[in-house]
Amino acid sequence: MSVIPSALQILSCTAALTFALAACTTTIPEPQTIVVPSGLSREQVRNALVAALQPRRQATRPPVVATNVATILAAEVLYGDRPWWQPEGEEPGAIYASYAKDKHYLRVRIDYSQSAVAVQIVGSRNLDQSGTRIHANAVVWVENLEQAIRVEMGRAAVPLR
Repeated sequence: MSVIPSALQILSCTAALTFALAACTTTIPEPQTIVVPSGLSREQVRNALVAALQPRRQATRPPVVATNVATILAAEVLYGDRPWWQPEGEEPGAIYASYAKDKHYLRVRIDYSQSAVAVQIVGSRNLDQSGTRIHANAVVWVENLEQAIRVEMGRAAVPLR
């Protein structure tokens, strides 16, 4: 019995590892156009984008009455400090922002006008980005940012009195 692995065994292990890593990646979606509510100026759209980039923190944490670990962890996710987007730069009609979590880094360009906003991935580190594929978490982070943008534009369009 040989201790040295055969070429077929090495090829099988390499294929399995490649498949396992690829399972965590997904196709980078085309930027989705977010329609700006009517009546907002370009400056109001910009301000809504800046507001969407602000960290989401609960001012006070309600007491957690928990009997299991899942409930405690859910409370940490909802109320604990967590990573969020950071503005990195600006040019006319675009804001660059990044999201960093542990060793992962994602950079996006947020193009905006008075009528539309679009978020596009422009770079990453440690997110298995290759061609048109990237780690699935990056897509979720962008979707969360897009939702925050919709919320802030809605707030700008319907100010509380």
